[in-house]
Amino acid sequence: MQNEDRYFITTSWPYSNGEAHVGHIAGNYLPADIYKRFLALQNKDSVLISGNDMHGTPTKILSEKLDIPPLEIANKYKREWEEVFKMLDIKFDLWTSTSTKNHQKIVQKIFKNMYENKDIYIDKEIQPYCVKEKRFLPDRFVEGECPNCKNKEVRVGESCDKCGIYITFEKIIDPYCIVCKSEPILKETENFFLDLPKFQDRIKKYIDSKKNIFRPNVIDQTYAYMKDGLKPRSITRDIDYGIPVPIKGYENKVIYVWFEALIGYYSASVEYTKEENNKYWTKETKSIYFMAKDNITFHTIMLPAILFANKLPPPTYIVSSEYVTMGNKKLSKSKSSFGVKDLIKIYGKDNVRFYLTSIIPEKKDTNFDIKNLEDAINKTLSSNVGNYINRTLTFIDKYFDSNVEKYESKKEEEYIKEKIEKISSFFNNFEFQAALREIIDLSDYANRLFDSLKIWESKDKKDIYILFQYVYALNIALTPIIPESMEKLSKIINTEINNFSYSPIYGKINSPYILFPKIEKNDY
Repeated sequence: MQNEDRYFITTSWPYSNGEAHVGHIAGNYLPADIYKRFLALQNKDSVLISGNDMHGTPTKILSEKLDIPPLEIANKYKREWEEVFKMLDIKFDLWTSTSTKNHQKIVQKIFKNMYENKDIYIDKEIQPYCVKEKRFLPDRFVEGECPNCKNKEVRVGESCDKCGIYITFEKIIDPYCIVCKSEPILKETENFFLDLPKFQDRIKKYIDSKKNIFRPNVIDQTYAYMKDGLKPRSITRDIDYGIPVPIKGYENKVIYVWFEALIGYYSASVEYTKEENNKYWTKETKSIYFMAKDNITFHTIMLPAILFANKLPPPTYIVSSEYVTMGNKKLSKSKSSFGVKDLIKIYGKDNVRFYLTSIIPEKKDTNFDIKNLEDAINKTLSSNVGNYINRTLTFIDKYFDSNVEKYESKKEEEYIKEKIEKISSFFNNFEFQAALREIIDLSDYANRLFDSLKIWESKDKKDIYILFQYVYALNIALTPIIPESMEKLSKIINTEINNFSYSPIYGKINSPYILFPKIEKNDY
């Protein structure tokens, strides 16, 4: 019987201005895929939905640099992201974008309703303006020097890569327009504002209720943002790319990207279910949001405000990651960082999935390193896990007529059951690194057991039955992490992994082969 729990799983939407790098995959999309696969093995009603943010300022910047229409660029990189997901076996139930008619319709409807309900209002503000270009400059169109650490490569609207502070136009040193390099001035304009103070008490109550549930970086960042009280935040811009404001007289303005992209979670569910009042936006559904730490306050403050205004439930869990670095430098699409497709072509998707799982930056920044990747493949996946599976199955094939007879070993079976339950608990708590360490520990134990039983001497049928149970246990435990390889293993041992629990198996196996060959060292 199907479990009644329901899960809506999503990830932060990437700007469609460049290819995915290993930080994106390890920090957001691979953990979400692993978790979705884990839920599927528990027969949970779950859906994994996300998409590309097509209207991001970085896409507009690239458009002007290359003199190519922004939507053309956005569609190109949307296809690139989809290709990476396919190559890495990351499966979304829906991967959409913010350029769909459905999204525009939902965003404009929500914007208009919030305006009519006075959750949004019109006011004047000062914005950067380029006299030479004769236009207001959105965030990221202004670069300069960090006021804190003097890093000379920072952009308004982003966090400084070196010291982490958020860069505003008022604080940036020696600002210049990225298009013409002239210094912008401040000029008054009229914009629509989200009345965040109106929702402050509800947001605080919501975050207070998550103190012991969300990761510390979520709680700390959110309280820091709220320390001096929430301020109204403008949600429109004077630019020509994005979703038009649906208020008469303001059609020349567009809804600012951060506001409309946050509504994408809801609009994507409408696209998937074909229903506005769909089952994934009820209080009974657990909603899980995977993201990097630079997206936290958008999802703990701005998103809840939008959802509260529209009588929709806020996130149940926010699974926030730190950063993946390379050489202790943060990875970045805009700075030509490490791509994923070549990595998969060289090392294979399950090898890459295995290593990236080991460096998911759950509690602190982690470093991507080719040598460590190759060691993870050769020393752990091949020589440890793969070696145990291969030699056990080879013995069954060679000395036991490819057959495992039924026996009983309560001690070992109970140990395996406890291990699988512990691994399950780690997956449930989004502790994927810990789950993988526990799986490797299980393999270590199985290898020691193999050596202590000396099956090559005894040829004992009960002993081979015991060793076979560990092969099956590894098959279960690794299925969410390296699904293709574990599907191959399932076919060898004549079973199907359709739940994340252990009970003994036995019977005929098919001819085994090496699932995890060692790879050659690369100067990649």
